Amino acid sequence: MKYSYLSIDNNIIEDSLKSSLSNCKNLSTKVKTDDKLSCLSKAILMDKIEFVEYKSENESNNSQEELTLKLPKIKNGQTSNEPTNSNQSKDKLFEKYLIKNEWTLQTSQITALRNMGNTCYVNSTLQCLIYTPSLLNYLNIYHAQNCNRPRGKCICCDLYQLIRVCLYGNYNKMTKIISPSQFIAKLKSVAPNFRSHQQQDAHEYLRQLIDKLRICSIPLDKINRHLSKSEIRDISETTAINCIFGGVYDSIVTCKNCNLSSNTKDNFMDLTVDIKDRNIFTIEDALKQLIKPEVLAGQNGYYCSK
Repeated sequence: MKYSYLSIDNNIIEDSLKSSLSNCKNLSTKVKTDDKLSCLSKAILMDKIEFVEYKSENESNNSQEELTLKLPKIKNGQTSNEPTNSNQSKDKLFEKYLIKNEWTLQTSQITALRNMGNTCYVNSTLQCLIYTPSLLNYLNIYHAQNCNRPRGKCICCDLYQLIRVCLYGNYNKMTKIISPSQFIAKLKSVAPNFRSHQQQDAHEYLRQLIDKLRICSIPLDKINRHLSKSEIRDISETTAINCIFGGVYDSIVTCKNCNLSSNTKDNFMDLTVDIKDRNIFTIEDALKQLIKPEVLAGQNGYYCSK
């Protein structure tokens, strides 16, 4: 049996899990506990799903073990509770709780971006980023105050200036259109394989742009240190850009005969979901379908070491 979970950090979910399980005093078997977790996973999907330990002061140790949310075992008998690329680096660049996905600076301004010649893929990508409040809050509150890169050499600062013009600029109010020529001029630095004035893929551009934003969100003093590739990778996974756009895909495979479980966690910056299913109408539906438990058998089956 394979279970998949999406984890997009939000402290509300931990409280939700604990609150939900506090009402389950009659659970006494792992089967019932797993059924309860399945229901919770569907109900609390969009923000974060993670395993937490439930402890009861009124029950014996054995009962507590029965009610503990099962963390998959690894072969050495320990549990795996970190992504494959775990953020164990001592240098943690940004705390996730600082991300605020709300408009702290109010604006009712809606701005169009002029097509500079086959730049619609850039414009559509920029429009999505411009109206992402968590990104604006990070750039405005943290990055703009602390960036130590030379002027014109930071894509985060360039994007921040564009966002400020679009949301709060004093351009021609009659047209409400601006030309993002200065930002598009940096196309080669963002996507070296893209050619100007040619049609390109918006998703591919977004991925490369986010990657550049992530690099520029790392202070120069961190990059200039003599760090190994793995240390740089670990540091880059704790940036604010990762906190805003990234998540963790948690896949659990459990043997139905002996209940031996293996756990794989992978960081992601985007997900591929099914939109052709007739029962899928929203993004929430697509994500629920993505993490729906499935039975692995035949060629898709796993070999159990026991």
